[in-house]
Amino acid sequence: PEQMNERLVCMTKCFFELGVRQLHLETIGNAICFSIERALADQWQPVMKDAWQWFWKMISDAMAAALDVLESGDVELIRAGWEEAKESRPSEELGDIFFKELARIAPHVT
Repeated sequence: PEQMNERLVCMTKCFFELGVRQLHLETIGNAICFSIERALADQWQPVMKDAWQWFWKMISDAMAAALDVLESGDVELIRAGWEEAKESRPSEELGDIFFKELARIAPHVT
C-alpha cells in the first residue's frame, strides 16, 4: 500500500502539471465509470458501479490530499526554505540543531 500511495502521489503531481485540480476529480471519476460501463455493455451490472465508485473514492481522496498541497504552493515554500537553510549552515550543524530541539520538546523520543 505504501508504494502504491507513493506512485499515486507522483502520478498526481504529473496530472497537476497538466492542469488537473481537485475540482476536476468528481468529473474524472464519473467519466471513468461511464467509460467502463460503455465498454462492458451487456456485461455491466449495477453492483459494478458501486464497486467502481468506491474504488474512485479511495483514489480521488488520496489525489485530493496531494493536490491540496500542490495547489497551496506549500511545496515551493518548503523547498525554498530548505535550500536557504542548507546554504546558511553546514549539514552537521543543521542536524545538531534538529536533534537538540527534538530532545528539548520530546525527550522521550531521543
